[in-house]
Amino acid sequence: MLRRLVPAVVVAVLLITSPVVAVTAVPQEGGDAGGGASGGEGSDTAAGSASGSASGGAETGGGVSDGGAAANDSRTVPGIGGIVDAAPAADGGRYLAGAAGFRAQNSTVARVGSNGTVRWTREFGGPNESSRVMAVVTGDSPGAFLLEVNGGPGPGSDETPPELRLSRITADGDLAWRRSIGNATSYVRGPALATTDDGVVLARTVDSEPRGTRVTRFARDGALVSDRTYGGGVPSALAEMDDGGLVVVGQREFQRGWFLRLDAEGDVVRNATIDVGDRRIVGVAPTDDGGLLVAGNAETRGFSGGDPWVARLDANGTVRWSRTYGTTDREYARSAVATERGLLLVSTRDTDSGTRSTVLTHVTADGEVGTTTVASDGGLTAPIPRGDGSLDLYGFEIDRENRTVSGAVWTVEMPTPAAPRWPVHDTVASNRTFYSGENLRLPGDANRTYDLYRLPGEYTAFDEPQLVRRVGGTVAGVPAFETATLPTGDYAFRGPAGFWFRIEDGHYSLVDEPGEAAFTLDKQEIWRIEPRRSVVETFAGDRLLRTRVDSDPANMTARLGLTRKNGSSVEPSTMAAVLAPGADERAADRVFTVDDRAYGTVELREGRNLTLDVSALPAGFYELTLTGNRTADATDPATSTLVVVTEERDVSLTPANRTLNVSRNGSVTTDLTLVGAEAGVSGLRIDAERRGPPALRLDLEFGEALETGSSRSGAGIGPGRSTADVQSLDIREAPNGSFVVATLTVSPTDFGCERPDEDVPDRQTISVGLTYVVDDTGVPYSVSEEETVTVVLEEED
Repeated sequence: MLRRLVPAVVVAVLLITSPVVAVTAVPQEGGDAGGGASGGEGSDTAAGSASGSASGGAETGGGVSDGGAAANDSRTVPGIGGIVDAAPAADGGRYLAGAAGFRAQNSTVARVGSNGTVRWTREFGGPNESSRVMAVVTGDSPGAFLLEVNGGPGPGSDETPPELRLSRITADGDLAWRRSIGNATSYVRGPALATTDDGVVLARTVDSEPRGTRVTRFARDGALVSDRTYGGGVPSALAEMDDGGLVVVGQREFQRGWFLRLDAEGDVVRNATIDVGDRRIVGVAPTDDGGLLVAGNAETRGFSGGDPWVARLDANGTVRWSRTYGTTDREYARSAVATERGLLLVSTRDTDSGTRSTVLTHVTADGEVGTTTVASDGGLTAPIPRGDGSLDLYGFEIDRENRTVSGAVWTVEMPTPAAPRWPVHDTVASNRTFYSGENLRLPGDANRTYDLYRLPGEYTAFDEPQLVRRVGGTVAGVPAFETATLPTGDYAFRGPAGFWFRIEDGHYSLVDEPGEAAFTLDKQEIWRIEPRRSVVETFAGDRLLRTRVDSDPANMTARLGLTRKNGSSVEPSTMAAVLAPGADERAADRVFTVDDRAYGTVELREGRNLTLDVSALPAGFYELTLTGNRTADATDPATSTLVVVTEERDVSLTPANRTLNVSRNGSVTTDLTLVGAEAGVSGLRIDAERRGPPALRLDLEFGEALETGSSRSGAGIGPGRSTADVQSLDIREAPNGSFVVATLTVSPTDFGCERPDEDVPDRQTISVGLTYVVDDTGVPYSVSEEETVTVVLEEED
């Protein structure tokens, strides 16, 4: 029986250190079994306890309340610092593992009672050791198991190699036992810990060629039960099956999903990759029929991020279905836990404006799904279902200004799974290309199961195609499959009797060879949108946005999206007006909504030029996205920014020095003052450029007057041109009026290696100006013309 499964959680900002040095006892407030902690060094002090909660994310009091908590309320947890993992106690309380500070030199484990009282906090630390508590799990017996890494002056020290340790701590806070697991040089590559009916089991990577996976079982008293190594990949999660066996999941090779199924004796039942494309797996849960739910990230969106992803495997390890649950934002799967109905996946969502939230995706073995978003700016990774339809979500909140970390817990409603809105777009037909991203219908019997095979390029008598999906009745009994999780290539279906199905115009015939039944899955890809300009001043009569699109194929129907800086979509009527530069009355027919967001379809032709009418847009900063309409769920959209200015309200940029003298081996700086920002600043971009010789390196950096949650800068240099930019859409504090906003640094360079006989000028001009400035309400200012700075090169003395 599965008790608790935890993939290893590593929090990069927390540097934690270890062995036990103290136990802090806290007065008891009833409802919690067991006595106070003992065995620590130093005097006992009260860590404090407070009750209460606040809706809407306000921080109040401390501890955890297990009775009648309102949905979506958040609290701090005192005495623990940032929480990296959590596990339920036998009496309804919690064990919390964390770190005491922003860059803490200690780690802590706390015991929280069911009434919200922090019972005790055991502190780890030592002047000559470092440690990271990676996971805490619990079973039926009181107490918890801890997975930690200890070393000398730091992990990877030549003097003291880091050591992986497994410990058991009692309900009273005493250290029952500790076992060294060995050298932990490669511990960051994915240890996984879980409790079983008999004790605790650990799976970790073994450095070998080929790479191995070592699975070690311990009894509750710390006695070694078994220790075996198997061929495999990097484990990230494991679980106990109903038959007493184990399943380990993770990655093999680069991002291939992988699982290892063992029987109760530890012998291999199946050791195989999961053929669903590039995946990073963080969790697993057994299903009632002996199959598995696996969850993690689908790397469908390239370097910009992935989508939450869940797949169902049958008892033979064959994929029954594989689905992504994505948006246009970057999402990163953190952890997953088993629930009574299936599996709950926890992901972090980041937007270009710098906002962060936590997304909960609850999926059942039948493919039902429910999602909830928690608008927390911290790191929430450790969920514990409460049994009343809600869950506690633990993590940390960071105060960067004061460089402190506090433990945080949000109580939210458990997402309720329901039949997904899973539209089936078309019917498979031979001799026709279908695009990866659609949900395709089969014309066969909904009561039958069909096998989908990936076809090799050539066939011989010994070739056997690769089975990648088993397709049966889905929503409303329709036999269909999602192609977004399949690589491009040739495929064919085989029926229950072993015959291959050649499908033509929605009807099928039986053939002998898979090559005769082949159909192709391909993609529509849009790589780049290149507007002639990104700022349109409609008050000055500007109306049209003209842009070039790089795509393959050249002719396709593309999906257009427009998102405001606050994350909202434009209205459908506004989208229709944007699509109609020629007053096309049929533009409304090309507008549709997905998850309450408006999209429009545009036709790309050989020229790949796109013209939009932006005069109907309200003033604002927009992200324009474009992707193939048939592959919108399977490819990363091309993006560009659009700033619409509807009134003349100038701000300007003034350099402190319009002439800069610099030696050929030195550098020089000048401050840049923003003038006229009377309504505040929430976002801006500054650009600088030089053309022609001599070559100069340019750098831009925001000044101290701005407090930004996130920002980015770039620079490029060539023999004929240099550029620099700095921008942020996450400015949290800025003065009104005029203030120094940035610094420009200029330094000569020999880039381009001008020939000695060339007459290189001794001066150069740089253009520097504002690209856009957005006020506190999200409305852009109009900007003045760019400024020119002259740079004079001086010879060395």
